[in-house]
Amino acid sequence: MAGELIIPLEDTSTPERSDFPGLSSAEVATLRAQFGPNAVVEEPVHPLKRFALHFWAPVPWMLEAVIALQLFLGEWLTASMIAALLLFNVLLGAFQESRATRPWRFSSAA
Repeated sequence: MAGELIIPLEDTSTPERSDFPGLSSAEVATLRAQFGPNAVVEEPVHPLKRFALHFWAPVPWMLEAVIALQLFLGEWLTASMIAALLLFNVLLGAFQESRATRPWRFSSAA
């Protein structure tokens, strides 16, 4: 196969690669004091902003444009049906996101 890298097995299991001792406790303490703990800090997002962000994507933009076009053409029923489906989709997405992030929030609090 083109672009495939072939490394002999003997080169992958050299003592330099398999017996790496890692950092000493002093090095860890120095790096932790310099850079802080290895953690990802997530900024809390207001629930209304999180809900509004579901409207900020290409598919909702397209549906919002269709709603505006239908209103411009005087098709109130079609516009309201599309708006109802868009709102249902956003509510469902927000509900699923809240359920998906719930276990993560509990595990990161520990």
